[in-house]
Amino acid sequence: MYGVKITVDSVGPVPCGSGLKVGDTWSINAKNGSLVMEDFNGCCPELLNTVLPHCLVMALDGKMSWEIEGKSTSCCPDPNSLVVVSIERIPEIVE
Repeated sequence: MYGVKITVDSVGPVPCGSGLKVGDTWSINAKNGSLVMEDFNGCCPELLNTVLPHCLVMALDGKMSWEIEGKSTSCCPDPNSLVVVSIERIPEIVE
């Protein structure tokens, strides 16, 4: 199992309602079979709901058809703020 790192790559013309900005990052780490969010200051439920399935696929070493070298992208469903994030695999942290 892997962890994943999420990075905000871009924000559309309207600022993100949750305050996300380009360069913000957080991770969802695999720890002893569980996925744990770290360094997470929050985001809207819509973005989280969109990103989590992709994170699960990548954590379980699945492949997204648009993935390149272990890195994938996803975006917020809000057509105004249109937050685009990259998702990449990171090694499992075992404690």
